[in-house]
Amino acid sequence: MRRETAAGTGAKMAARLQTEPKDPDGWRGLGRAYMGQGESDEAAEADDRAAALRPNDVGLRLQAAEALLSGLKPDDTLPSTALRLLHQVEAVAPD
Repeated sequence: MRRETAAGTGAKMAARLQTEPKDPDGWRGLGRAYMGQGESDEAAEADDRAAALRPNDVGLRLQAAEALLSGLKPDDTLPSTALRLLHQVEAVAPD
């Protein structure tokens, strides 16, 4: 039931973002919804959209990277999207 609720919420958010695409918080919320459904590729795409709308928002990129890294085992390969986000953080805030 919880997964169905998350899927419904994600679908509503995705539909709203089609008409209001300049909502970084909405894209980030959609990314979290997709992660909750185990859809990491879709989550990464939504997080990329959010990050593009706030190019200097380090926190948003860190949240997105954290979501992509959560649940990884020590021997798992780091997702390329997470590495890209971390490089963006380093470029914006090298300290």
